[in-house]
Amino acid sequence: MKYGNDTDFIRVTRVFSYKSYADSTFTRTSRLAQDNTFSGKTDGLIALGLAKKRDLGQRYFTSQLWGEKYADITNIVWAEVHYVAPDILWKPDLGIQGFLWQKYR
Repeated sequence: MKYGNDTDFIRVTRVFSYKSYADSTFTRTSRLAQDNTFSGKTDGLIALGLAKKRDLGQRYFTSQLWGEKYADITNIVWAEVHYVAPDILWKPDLGIQGFLWQKYR
């Protein structure tokens, strides 16, 4: 579910099963079944994303913050900020990203 537009939004996603590229069916198992520390079954994932664009005349900042919880596998939180100057001849887009990752064991 997404509320907002392409640059200013809140997005919440809940996935219970997935469709593999190699198969035509949906399943609750994952491609991690060959990992002996993981049973292969998953409760899916939950993701929350926020984005904001701040105009500064002809230039602007964009930012995003995401949190994703892949049940019993990992937690990921990441952020991204860009400064964009389309009024300059070579149109620079300077960005920085950061993340925090935790694997379950």
